[in-house]
Amino acid sequence: MESTVVRACSIGAGPMGRALLDAAACAELDVVGAWAPSEASRELIARRFDVEPAEDLSSLLVAASVVFVAVPDPKLGAVVEQLGNVLRDALANPLVLVASGSVRLADLHALAPNVRLARMHPLQAVADDAPPTVLDGAVAAITALDASDEAEATQLARVLGMRPVSLDDAGAPAWHAAAVLAAGSVVALVDAASRLAATAGVDRTLAFHGLASLATGALAQARAAGPAAALTGPVARADDETVRDHVAALAERAPELTTAYDVLTRRAVALAAEDGRITDADAQRLLHALEPIGAGA
Repeated sequence: MESTVVRACSIGAGPMGRALLDAAACAELDVVGAWAPSEASRELIARRFDVEPAEDLSSLLVAASVVFVAVPDPKLGAVVEQLGNVLRDALANPLVLVASGSVRLADLHALAPNVRLARMHPLQAVADDAPPTVLDGAVAAITALDASDEAEATQLARVLGMRPVSLDDAGAPAWHAAAVLAAGSVVALVDAASRLAATAGVDRTLAFHGLASLATGALAQARAAGPAAALTGPVARADDETVRDHVAALAERAPELTTAYDVLTRRAVALAAEDGRITDADAQRLLHALEPIGAGA
């Protein structure tokens, strides 16, 4: 990687496509442009990186040694198939890096067997106004069907400031489900919690901001000290009476949340017990307090 000039482009000019090109520019790699359905999007990328707008997909691909593909998953197959056709005609052979965490590379390879495909999926939520360094330090899943392509993608991730981890292709849907649970599902959980708080007379907007701050603090502590050490609340204190109160309140005010409370509390009990923060007897009492949920109470 160090001895080769890397020329990067993106298919897709949305937040993730821009973030990957930003990372390339910050690493002093050559950014040659982006391809997107709208001319306005292509010109925006051209201005952002001080390059000429791409006139057509073929000339862009010929100029690139690395192609980031950051498009919605439902469109990914068609895009990769198009890349296969264009690259075959252009006699170009860049490394094509899809930013999808869920789609299997083997399925994409079947659509375009002549394309050097790999996955680079950063674990990072990227907003429209994200700074150019938004991907710094992000963990990125790397998958490739060829060992040399995987090595090249892994090294490039490091050059871009990310922390690469090898992901088995068959495990991609599970990896992506984990990412969704840790991101969008956490947002949904805090929203649900704010609605529960509102049943106690608290303004829901204020409750959401307060609970989001609470969640942010808990996650920061978990990153610093580990998940078990960051546990707070009745499980950490082995307070089964409070768990019973929670179960009763949920049954009355938000029965749709009882299953989530049960699943997450059981995980917290297991985590605390594994770490020695509570005894086996404590764990049994806490789990017993959850039994009304299973009984439909």
